[in-house]
Amino acid sequence: MTNMRFPFGDESHVIASLLSDQRYRAVANRRGQCYYQGRTFWRGMPVHCRLGAVGLARLPGDLSEAVWAGYYDPREPDSMLFDEIHADIFAFLKRHHPSPRR
Repeated sequence: MTNMRFPFGDESHVIASLLSDQRYRAVANRRGQCYYQGRTFWRGMPVHCRLGAVGLARLPGDLSEAVWAGYYDPREPDSMLFDEIHADIFAFLKRHHPSPRR
C-alpha cells in the first residue's frame, strides 16, 4: 500500500505556527539541544513541556514524524518528571491542547 500523504517539503514553518498558537517558543539550550518550550498539564499538575524531534538534535520539520515530549517541574527546570514519544505533532496537540468543542 502506498503512503497517501502529500509531500509538502519542509513543514517546520507549519509546526512553528501550530505551536506558537499554543504559546510555545523555539529554544536551543547550552547542550545544543533544540526544542519548543511551553506550558501544559501532566497528571493534573502544571508543567513546562519541551517538545522536539526525537534526540533533540533539531526542531521537528515534518508533520508526520514522531516527536519527543519531556515534562518538567516549573520550580526545578532541570528536573524531568516524565517523557514520551508521540506519533506526530497532531497526536501531541490532541492530547495536551485539545480544541474546544463548538
